[in-house]
Amino acid sequence: MALVILDLIHTLARHQLLPQGEQLQLQLIVQPREPLRDSPIVVSWSSVGMRLAPPCRVLVASSTSATLAEANEGSKTIRLGSAGTYKFTLECKAMGGVDVRQTTTVLVK
Repeated sequence: MALVILDLIHTLARHQLLPQGEQLQLQLIVQPREPLRDSPIVVSWSSVGMRLAPPCRVLVASSTSATLAEANEGSKTIRLGSAGTYKFTLECKAMGGVDVRQTTTVLVK
């Protein structure tokens, strides 16, 4: 994951979308990765170098999409009632105005 963040920083800096010296970090963790249906799942996220307004958004999607939270950092415990693959996305806007995101998936059994 560190390589992905560094690659993102280098790409943004190269295209002058990230002011020199500005740090960008997004972290999205969903545990466990393969939960049982209706068992607790912890979604945690954090960000560095992102705008506070609008705040970052955490989305969860399967057959439909929903906003789980709007905050630049936090943690929530949720339960998913149906088996299947769920995609979690952390979307933020960097101080330089660039939209950045990180995604991860969970397979509910």
